[in-house]
Order: sequence, then structure tokens, then C-alpha cells
Amino acid sequence: MTRPEDGFDVASDVSEQPIGIDVVTRGAKHRAAAAHVKAGSEKTTLSFGLESGLFNIGDAVFDVCVASA
Repeated sequence: MTRPEDGFDVASDVSEQPIGIDVVTRGAKHRAAAAHVKAGSEKTTLSFGLESGLFNIGDAVFDVCVASA
């Protein structure tokens, strides 16, 4: 039996390698919303989504992980 606290594999609806902080953030928000639905939104008060990706500042490339609730 899957328990909500064990987590869910849900789609982010962004590319496999998101590039740009706005895309990474959108992926985390989509994952949080999808996890909330999959857990049973009527029984769940809070769900989190995590998404990792890349973004540029000048010539530097950074790897970031965004968490959304």
C-alpha cells in the first residue's frame, strides 16, 4: 500500500532537463499540484514538489533545486 508520506512519482510537465529558473519553478509547482491530487486532495492539506534544473547568470551555469508547496 502506498502512503502519501512515501511520496508519488508525478510528472513535472516541463522538459527532462529544465533550463531557466522560471521553467524549474513551474516544474516544481506542477509536481506539488499533481502530488496533491494523487494523494487525494480532500484528505491532504499540504503537498510538495521538487524540480532540479539549470540556469545562467552571465557566463556561469548553475544547478538549482526548487521546492514548491
